[in-house]
Amino acid sequence: MVEKTCAIPIFDFHLDDIEDCDVIKEREKRTISWYTLTCGYYRIVLGDNFLLNYSDQVVDKWKVNGNIPDKYFPRRLHENYSSYVDYYVSRLWEDLIDMLPVIREPLPQKLEIIMNDPRRWHNKAQKWIDNQPDNDKYWDIYCAGTSWLDSRQLDNGYLSPSSPIYIYLSKDNMVHFVWDNRNKKIENIAAWSSESGRFCLSKDVFFQEVALFNHRLLDLMKRRIEWVIKNYGRQEKYINLEYLREEHKANEGCLLNKLKQPLNNENFGKILEAIEKMNISC
Repeated sequence: MVEKTCAIPIFDFHLDDIEDCDVIKEREKRTISWYTLTCGYYRIVLGDNFLLNYSDQVVDKWKVNGNIPDKYFPRRLHENYSSYVDYYVSRLWEDLIDMLPVIREPLPQKLEIIMNDPRRWHNKAQKWIDNQPDNDKYWDIYCAGTSWLDSRQLDNGYLSPSSPIYIYLSKDNMVHFVWDNRNKKIENIAAWSSESGRFCLSKDVFFQEVALFNHRLLDLMKRRIEWVIKNYGRQEKYINLEYLREEHKANEGCLLNKLKQPLNNENFGKILEAIEKMNISC
């Protein structure tokens, strides 16, 4: 069984039924924590585009073979969510929230141009540093010129293959998603359902979706923790109940605390100066 959430939002997820969680089944061997209780499935829905969503060809291959290599996710093929990433939902939640300070800060137009094809530009930057002498001077230029782009890429390096997804805010208060999976293959098959594209929505709608994701996950987790305490509260050698409660309380304030942080106030002048020194065209 899978614990369903509401109608499809942008950050679409489904938690495993609590009794099906590996951490519950193997509680004598594994530590029960807030993170491990979020096992489930997730993807990102942008109109007709599905990100972190495996291609039909890959899923069909896995279904026929009946054996998914350990290095690939998902490792389970749920009948309703076989194309979704199979991992801890809190990983997507944490990584998204960590990006919010930079997503709140609009990019100058010259950097927006790079966002027309960020992976291509980043590959050029990598070639540039590879061809420079091994000197801190050049590494400082490279880091100054690329760190802004790295901070706007949604971390999913734990997936094999990963999926390059960039999120940024433009001057007109639109949040843009840009992705490029064209060279992401699994046994010479396109790994992801959407190979490349871009999608934008208003800043207000984006943050409403983030708030919805946050509310849904925390509400489900509150109920899961209550279930764990009720059913395993006396088996304290398997679970630190006080720490689990503290984890949930801290996570309840995570989004608000991140939104209260001041903008990064990135030094775009320094960034543009470094890019000029690298002399890389878009």
